[in-house]
Amino acid sequence: MRPLTPLASLLLAAAAAAALIGLTFVVEPFRSYQLATACAYLCAVAGLTLLTGAGGQLSLGQAALMAAGAYSYALSANALAGAGVEGALLLLVPLGASILGASILGVVIGCAAGRLHGPYLAGFTLALVVAIPAVTSTFSAVLGGDQGLWITVEKRPTALRGTVSNEQWQAWLAIICAVAVMVVLNNLLRGRFGRQLRAVRDNDAAASLSGVNAARTKIISFTVSAAAAGLGGGLLAYVTQSASPGAYSLVLSLYLLMAAVIGGIG
Repeated sequence: MRPLTPLASLLLAAAAAAALIGLTFVVEPFRSYQLATACAYLCAVAGLTLLTGAGGQLSLGQAALMAAGAYSYALSANALAGAGVEGALLLLVPLGASILGASILGVVIGCAAGRLHGPYLAGFTLALVVAIPAVTSTFSAVLGGDQGLWITVEKRPTALRGTVSNEQWQAWLAIICAVAVMVVLNNLLRGRFGRQLRAVRDNDAAASLSGVNAARTKIISFTVSAAAAGLGGGLLAYVTQSASPGAYSLVLSLYLLMAAVIGGIG
């Protein structure tokens, strides 16, 4: 199936976002909360689809990237709240931090991916997920140990209070972010980067002979996938108002991979 054109992608995204936002007016608040959670996971699954489907890089570490995004969100949000920051900055800056924090980890994984293939790469990314509880315990003074961190979040805008529930607002934010991720990834896949990524997946030696920098392409693909997962982790932290190692286990990584396969890994 060919990727959508930019205009078609934008129109489809706008229609999907409008339909899902409209759905929040007819379902109970708990369903809106579930929808927000699903959209957070969708961001991570979309990034994994680009990495594994288009790039051929098997990763079992998507939960670790979500954890990096969640903890980046938690630390930045609590720091801003402690400094007295309120309003949109208390929402947007932590979301940006979640993307940045996961992207940095994605660069590190991408550098290793340039030398690892197949089960070796899967094992390396698997180790990242397994190491999450140990990392949070080692730096428990900052990361909260096994209990994790409670997060001070910015509630819905004042203008919406009284007419829109907090769960609806969470769903709206998650829907917009998930749809934006899908549009960006679709545009990347249909452009030059997408062609390079598929060339490296099919045969990295042949791609190199064609002038494609295979190592750089892999690093970029891991970084983009990590950014999407980090945003998903930040959204999940915002919705649940917490970040803990138990929420980002190996089981979650396997579920994310399963969702990508069922949804269409290619």
